[in-house]
Amino acid sequence: MQDKNKIIILAELDGKLVGSCEITRDNYDVSRHVGTLGIGISKGYRGIGIGTKLIKQTLSEAKKLGIKLVKLYVFDSNNVGKSIYEEFGFTETGRIPKGIHHNKKYKDDIIMVKRL
Repeated sequence: MQDKNKIIILAELDGKLVGSCEITRDNYDVSRHVGTLGIGISKGYRGIGIGTKLIKQTLSEAKKLGIKLVKLYVFDSNNVGKSIYEEFGFTETGRIPKGIHHNKKYKDDIIMVKRL
């Protein structure tokens, strides 16, 4: 699914929705060239390449829409996610200390970006 402000790509396996990836364009005129990536893969379907395929396709579609910079946020404890994002060329550009409260613990929220 795509419009001029958002791309959503879904992953289905054996008739079941198992993942999604989206990039949403910033709303402000001064940052319309920036999009924010979000991704989710169902437990039991992680580690088999679905996320990689989703990210690759979503970035490709974002480029077609004229998005020049993609940012994302990842928990500091998500080493697998950080590694995959780095493989795609995302780099850490900032960190919000204790910006996430998850499972009764505070975690840093890492900001990563990639130029398209």
